[in-house]
Amino acid sequence: MNNRKLVDKKLIKFFLFSLIIGLFLLVIGLCVQQKIELINNAQHVLHNQVDQNALYWQTIIIGLFQNIGISLIIGCIFTYILSTNEFIRFIKEKLIDIIITKDFLLKLNIEERKDMLRTILRPTKELTNIYSGINEYFSHHIDDSLQLFKTHFRGSYQLIAHAYVDKESSRVVVHSDISYRMFKVLGEFEKIFVGFEDEDVEELPTDIYAPDGRKHTIECNEIPQADLKNAETDNAFRNDQSLTKGSLSIIPDDFKMYDYLDINKKINEVGGDHWHLYSLRITQPCDKFSATLSCSDDLVVKKCIPFGNVDTFNIDIDKDRKKVKMFCNEWMKPGLGITILVAKNA
Repeated sequence: MNNRKLVDKKLIKFFLFSLIIGLFLLVIGLCVQQKIELINNAQHVLHNQVDQNALYWQTIIIGLFQNIGISLIIGCIFTYILSTNEFIRFIKEKLIDIIITKDFLLKLNIEERKDMLRTILRPTKELTNIYSGINEYFSHHIDDSLQLFKTHFRGSYQLIAHAYVDKESSRVVVHSDISYRMFKVLGEFEKIFVGFEDEDVEELPTDIYAPDGRKHTIECNEIPQADLKNAETDNAFRNDQSLTKGSLSIIPDDFKMYDYLDINKKINEVGGDHWHLYSLRITQPCDKFSATLSCSDDLVVKKCIPFGNVDTFNIDIDKDRKKVKMFCNEWMKPGLGITILVAKNA
């Protein structure tokens, strides 16, 4: 604090000295200009010829004195204003407002964004001294964060499922009715990708609903396991080794004018002769998730396990274990979901 006061006193002395010098030069320039004008006027009265060369240099000297004086005065005034706490605080607030706006960030290229995030998100020296590889871990999360600008997301994900025993095959079947809202990101809708871990799956055509009530049904193009990696989708789960096949649905052009669409999918999955391990993982970030599975015949819910932070899920299984309800009111990351074991009541 004492050092700051000492610096402030020195700056004040410097500003006052510069201001006095500027005023002195300005006054000298004005006085010399007035004196020369009086002399020139007197020479004209006496019909003497004025020395043009002398007049030229006199004008330059006067202008030099006046300009230097004015510059010093203006410089002192602006320097004093710029050094005040109020002005510094004003500029700081304006810079913060500019930096945190989305428009400013969107104007930065990928490398500039990475450099900015590396400045903000960096491990402490203590962590770096313990293990230098921690920098790569931070860089990995920075790269993932930059993908958020083009990541598609979903809202109000709802699953209504029914488990029953098929009369013909005597096998357990789970019919799932899935609905959610998908949003346009960077002017485009995502390609709807679904992956399956079992071959014995029947996927019905997908229904899409526009905000104005229009409905359209699109076919699901099946993708064999060998072609999953080459599927035209930005979903990373197409490379999941546990998948046996998948499907891809593309939004028609006349529905791309909307900002969001509601999606409804119906799927029948066949299990064993006395049990079924039903699993559901979301493939895109999702805001809010709810699931209900009911059982008929002599089937019951043996176990229900969520993927992710268990504290964010609310699970309710009724007394006779014929129905399970679950919901999560927070954002769910891709890859999270639920597993429900349905089996005959032994």
